[in-house]
This record gives sequence, structure tokens and C-alpha cells, in this order.
Amino acid sequence: MKPEAQHKENLMTTIRSRGYRRTTMTLSVLLSLGLAGFSAPSAFGAADPGRAISSTQTAQPSQSLAKAGSTPITLAKEALATATTELQAGHPGRAVTALDDLRHQVKLAHRAALDLIGKPPTDPESDEPPGPPAVLAMLALEHRVAMGTVPLFDGQTRTDVVDALHRVLRSTLHRRDVMLDEVLALRPAARGDYEDGMADTLGQYPKEEQQLTTALATFHLTSSERTALKDALVQVRATEAKITPVFGGGERSPRF
Repeated sequence: MKPEAQHKENLMTTIRSRGYRRTTMTLSVLLSLGLAGFSAPSAFGAADPGRAISSTQTAQPSQSLAKAGSTPITLAKEALATATTELQAGHPGRAVTALDDLRHQVKLAHRAALDLIGKPPTDPESDEPPGPPAVLAMLALEHRVAMGTVPLFDGQTRTDVVDALHRVLRSTLHRRDVMLDEVLALRPAARGDYEDGMADTLGQYPKEEQQLTTALATFHLTSSERTALKDALVQVRATEAKITPVFGGGERSPRF
């Protein structure tokens, strides 16, 4: 092989190796801490999950084994879907159980994300800390839970269901604030690692505010439901007010 060709081949091998290490580091962090339920393979460039598999891989695990291997984010999304389905089917007791499970899974994922904020890269050959992808995954889940629970208040009169919905919405928004406060408390150089990703999440808050405002104006609500949604609207606006000035496209944090 000519020297020029050999040089190009070596360069491409190095680039591929670095890209593989970066993807592996990010995925290993999310998998080990239960955060990979946020579509990690497609989001971070892992192998296509739809690729062909060998005949030895086609056996399906039992439902219990599959659930045992799931992550809190995956289980939270499943619990939200179950609660919605059960309410629509007229099974309020099952819906309350699913909502309690949803709150528990969000708590587990929240704790895992908090543990990664401010931590150094796990791969000595990478300069990417594990905190930003974990925080972004949690923000996506929290937004999904907030947007998914609000419509379930409409026309709901059972006290146990209303209380369960209120607990989920209130605790999810509170945990989001706790996590964001941890990010804001980082020194400027470390906080800079979060800037691009956090800026991309700022559109979530106006959507939540619009949904809550519409719900308060159009939903059939009891007095306790109306109070719950008003409190949520106040909290979302307060969160937006403290995050937007920091990550809203103004002067970025100096990295030193």
C-alpha cells in the first residue's frame, strides 16, 4: 500500500475507534443506571435494532423476565400508557395502581440522573461527562409525564384517581426542579457541557403552559383538580423563568 493510502486508512481507523468509544461510553452509562429507556440506540447511533438476528436469538423471554430487565424510564412510559388505557376502559382502580407505579419509576430514574450530574467521564479516553445525556433523558421523560397526565383530569370525579394524578404531576415537576437546580449549581465550566442540550429543551415549557391554560379554561374540573392544575401552571412558569435566562441563547458560560 502506498504511503498516502496507508495514512488515510490509519486516519479512518482512528476516527471510527473514537466514535465507537464515545457511543459505547454514553450507552454504558445510561444502561448501567437505568436511563437507556429513552430510545438510547437510535438517539446515540448504536446498531439498528431492526437488523436481522440469528435463529439462536429469536426465543422471546417471558413477560416477567422482560420486565425485570427493563429500565425505569421504559417502565415509566409503560405505566403512563397503562393508566391512560385503564381510565378509558373504566377501570379506575387499575389506573391508580399504574399511576402509583409511574410515580415510583420516575423517582428511580430521577435518582440515577442526579448521581451523574457533575461526574467526570467514565472513559479515560473520552472528554464527554455522563451527566448531560442523563439529564436530557430525564427532562424528556418528565415532559412526557406532564403532558400525558394533564388530559386525564378532564371529567374525572373519583377522589382516588384525582389524588393519584395530582401526586404524579406534582412530584414529577418537583423532581425536575431539583435536578435543574443541581445543574445550575455547577461551576461555569462544567455547566457549559449542558448548554446545547438544555437550550433544545426550552420549548417544552411553553407547551406545558399552553396545555395547562387550556385545561383550566375548557376541562370539566372539580375544585381539587382545578387547584392541582393551577399549582402545576405556577410551577412550570417558575421553572421556565429560572432556566431560560441561563440556557436561552444569551451569553454562554465561560469555560475555564
